[in-house]
Amino acid sequence: MIHLITGGAGSGKSSYAEHLIQKFAEQVPEAKKIYIATMHRNQDPETIRRIQRHREQRAGMGFKTLEWEILPDIDANTSGAETTCLSKSYILLEDLSNLLANEMFLPAGHMKYDEDRLWMRAEETLLTPITALSRQAEELVIVSNEIFSDGIRYDPDTERYITLLGRLNQGIGQQAATVTEVVAGIPIRWKG
Repeated sequence: MIHLITGGAGSGKSSYAEHLIQKFAEQVPEAKKIYIATMHRNQDPETIRRIQRHREQRAGMGFKTLEWEILPDIDANTSGAETTCLSKSYILLEDLSNLLANEMFLPAGHMKYDEDRLWMRAEETLLTPITALSRQAEELVIVSNEIFSDGIRYDPDTERYITLLGRLNQGIGQQAATVTEVVAGIPIRWKG
Protein backbone atom coordinates (compact mmCIF):
# COMPACT_ATOMS: atom_id res chain seq x y z
CA MET A 1 0.00 0.00 0.00
CA ILE A 2 1.24 3.50 -0.81
CA HIS A 3 1.14 6.39 1.65
CA LEU A 4 2.07 9.84 0.30
CA ILE A 5 3.38 12.42 2.77
CA THR A 6 3.85 16.02 1.60
CA GLY A 7 4.83 19.26 3.28
CA GLY A 8 7.04 22.28 2.99
CA ALA A 9 10.69 22.53 4.01
CA GLY A 10 11.10 21.93 7.74
CA SER A 11 7.44 20.97 8.15
CA GLY A 12 8.14 17.70 10.00
CA LYS A 13 7.14 15.47 7.08
CA SER A 14 10.28 13.30 7.40
CA SER A 15 9.74 12.68 11.11
CA TYR A 16 6.09 11.88 10.49
CA ALA A 17 6.98 9.45 7.67
CA GLU A 18 9.54 7.69 9.89
CA HIS A 19 6.98 7.43 12.68
CA LEU A 20 4.40 6.00 10.25
CA ILE A 21 6.73 3.31 8.90
CA GLN A 22 7.75 2.40 12.46
CA LYS A 23 4.07 2.08 13.40
CA PHE A 24 3.39 -0.26 10.46
CA ALA A 25 6.49 -2.39 11.09
CA GLU A 26 6.09 -2.75 14.87
CA GLN A 27 3.07 -4.98 14.27
CA VAL A 28 5.25 -7.55 12.46
CA PRO A 29 8.02 -9.41 14.28
CA GLU A 30 11.35 -9.07 12.45
CA ALA A 31 9.90 -6.68 9.87
CA LYS A 32 12.39 -5.48 7.26
CA LYS A 33 12.56 -1.68 7.18
CA ILE A 34 14.20 -0.05 4.18
CA TYR A 35 15.07 3.63 3.88
CA ILE A 36 15.65 4.75 0.29
CA ALA A 37 17.70 7.95 0.41
CA THR A 38 17.58 9.94 -2.84
CA MET A 39 19.47 13.16 -2.11
CA HIS A 40 22.39 13.79 -4.47
CA ARG A 41 25.56 13.73 -2.38
CA ASN A 42 27.62 16.71 -3.38
CA GLN A 43 30.10 18.77 -1.37
CA ASP A 44 27.67 21.58 -0.54
CA PRO A 45 27.83 22.15 3.26
CA GLU A 46 24.03 22.49 3.54
CA THR A 47 23.48 19.18 1.72
CA ILE A 48 26.03 17.46 3.96
CA ARG A 49 24.27 18.86 7.07
CA ARG A 50 20.85 17.73 5.85
CA ILE A 51 22.06 14.21 5.08
CA GLN A 52 23.74 13.99 8.50
CA ARG A 53 20.61 15.31 10.25
CA HIS A 54 18.45 12.67 8.54
CA ARG A 55 20.94 9.90 9.41
CA GLU A 56 20.94 10.98 13.07
CA GLN A 57 17.15 11.28 13.06
CA ARG A 58 16.70 7.63 12.02
CA ALA A 59 19.66 6.19 13.99
CA GLY A 60 18.61 3.20 16.06
CA MET A 61 15.34 2.74 14.16
CA GLY A 62 16.52 -0.44 12.43
CA PHE A 63 16.45 0.80 8.84
CA LYS A 64 18.62 -0.67 6.10
CA THR A 65 19.58 2.36 3.99
CA LEU A 66 19.77 2.22 0.21
CA GLU A 67 21.24 5.33 -1.41
CA TRP A 68 19.56 5.65 -4.79
CA GLU A 69 19.91 8.97 -6.59
CA ILE A 70 18.26 7.26 -9.58
CA LEU A 71 15.78 4.38 -9.18
CA PRO A 72 17.07 1.05 -10.49
CA ASP A 73 14.90 -1.16 -12.66
CA ILE A 74 12.31 -2.51 -10.24
CA ASP A 75 9.80 -5.13 -11.22
CA ALA A 76 8.46 -8.39 -9.93
CA ASN A 77 11.16 -10.33 -11.80
CA THR A 78 14.15 -8.29 -10.61
CA SER A 79 16.62 -10.38 -8.66
CA GLY A 80 19.58 -8.01 -8.29
CA ALA A 81 21.19 -7.54 -4.89
CA GLU A 82 19.94 -3.96 -4.79
CA THR A 83 16.29 -4.92 -5.06
CA THR A 84 16.05 -8.42 -3.56
CA CYS A 85 15.71 -7.01 -0.05
CA LEU A 86 12.57 -5.05 -1.03
CA SER A 87 10.16 -7.97 -1.05
CA LYS A 88 7.66 -7.87 1.84
CA SER A 89 9.48 -4.95 3.46
CA TYR A 90 8.37 -1.64 4.93
CA ILE A 91 9.87 1.04 2.71
CA LEU A 92 10.35 4.76 3.26
CA LEU A 93 11.30 6.61 0.07
CA GLU A 94 12.76 10.03 0.90
CA ASP A 95 12.04 11.82 -1.36
CA LEU A 96 10.19 12.17 -4.66
CA SER A 97 11.30 15.74 -5.29
CA ASN A 98 14.98 14.74 -5.11
CA LEU A 99 14.37 11.79 -7.43
CA LEU A 100 12.75 14.04 -10.01
CA ALA A 101 15.55 16.63 -9.77
CA ASN A 102 18.15 13.88 -10.12
CA GLU A 103 16.39 12.45 -13.18
CA MET A 104 16.09 15.88 -14.80
CA PHE A 105 19.40 17.52 -13.94
CA LEU A 106 22.08 14.93 -13.11
CA PRO A 107 24.15 13.46 -15.96
CA ALA A 108 22.96 9.94 -15.00
CA GLY A 109 19.31 11.02 -15.22
CA HIS A 110 16.99 9.63 -17.87
CA MET A 111 14.81 12.71 -18.41
CA LYS A 112 16.51 15.12 -20.75
CA TYR A 113 14.82 18.05 -22.40
CA ASP A 114 12.41 16.47 -24.81
CA GLU A 115 9.42 18.75 -24.27
CA ASP A 116 7.03 16.55 -26.19
CA ARG A 117 7.84 13.49 -24.09
CA LEU A 118 8.80 14.92 -20.70
CA TRP A 119 5.67 13.71 -18.87
CA MET A 120 5.88 10.31 -20.59
CA ARG A 121 9.50 10.02 -19.43
CA ALA A 122 8.47 10.97 -15.87
CA GLU A 123 5.93 8.17 -15.91
CA GLU A 124 8.48 5.70 -17.29
CA THR A 125 11.35 6.61 -14.97
CA LEU A 126 9.45 7.36 -11.75
CA LEU A 127 5.77 6.35 -11.63
CA THR A 128 6.25 2.91 -13.17
CA PRO A 129 9.12 1.87 -10.83
CA ILE A 130 7.30 3.32 -7.82
CA THR A 131 4.24 1.26 -8.71
CA ALA A 132 6.47 -1.83 -9.01
CA LEU A 133 8.10 -0.97 -5.67
CA SER A 134 4.67 -0.73 -4.03
CA ARG A 135 3.79 -4.22 -5.30
CA GLN A 136 6.88 -5.65 -3.59
CA ALA A 137 6.51 -3.74 -0.32
CA GLU A 138 4.15 -4.43 2.54
CA GLU A 139 3.87 -0.67 2.98
CA LEU A 140 5.51 2.12 0.95
CA VAL A 141 5.70 5.60 2.47
CA ILE A 142 6.74 8.27 -0.03
CA VAL A 143 7.83 11.74 1.07
CA SER A 144 7.42 14.66 -1.34
CA ASN A 145 7.61 18.42 -1.12
CA GLU A 146 4.93 21.07 -1.33
CA ILE A 147 6.65 23.73 -3.45
CA PHE A 148 3.73 25.07 -5.41
CA SER A 149 2.39 27.99 -3.42
CA ASP A 150 5.12 30.60 -3.15
CA GLY A 151 3.76 32.65 -6.08
CA ILE A 152 7.20 33.22 -7.57
CA ARG A 153 7.89 32.91 -11.33
CA TYR A 154 10.94 30.81 -12.08
CA ASP A 155 13.13 30.06 -15.07
CA PRO A 156 11.64 27.58 -17.61
CA ASP A 157 13.62 24.56 -16.30
CA THR A 158 12.42 25.14 -12.74
CA GLU A 159 8.84 25.73 -13.93
CA ARG A 160 8.96 22.37 -15.76
CA TYR A 161 10.30 20.71 -12.62
CA ILE A 162 7.54 22.21 -10.45
CA THR A 163 4.84 21.20 -12.96
CA LEU A 164 6.16 17.65 -13.21
CA LEU A 165 6.45 17.27 -9.43
CA GLY A 166 2.82 18.39 -9.12
CA ARG A 167 1.75 15.80 -11.70
CA LEU A 168 3.81 13.08 -10.01
CA ASN A 169 2.27 13.93 -6.63
CA GLN A 170 -1.18 13.67 -8.23
CA GLY A 171 -0.36 10.35 -9.91
CA ILE A 172 0.98 8.85 -6.70
CA GLY A 173 -1.85 10.40 -4.70
CA GLN A 174 -4.36 8.61 -6.93
CA GLN A 175 -2.68 5.26 -6.22
CA ALA A 176 -2.14 5.97 -2.52
CA ALA A 177 -4.28 4.57 0.28
CA THR A 178 -3.53 7.72 2.28
CA VAL A 179 -2.33 11.23 1.46
CA THR A 180 -1.15 13.37 4.36
CA GLU A 181 0.18 16.92 4.38
CA VAL A 182 2.36 17.90 7.33
CA VAL A 183 2.16 21.55 8.38
CA ALA A 184 4.18 22.80 11.39
CA GLY A 185 4.57 19.21 12.58
CA ILE A 186 0.82 18.56 12.38
CA PRO A 187 -0.34 15.82 10.00
CA ILE A 188 -3.46 16.69 8.01
CA ARG A 189 -5.04 13.68 6.30
CA TRP A 190 -6.48 14.49 2.87
CA LYS A 191 -7.21 10.95 1.73
CA GLY A 192 -7.83 7.62 3.45
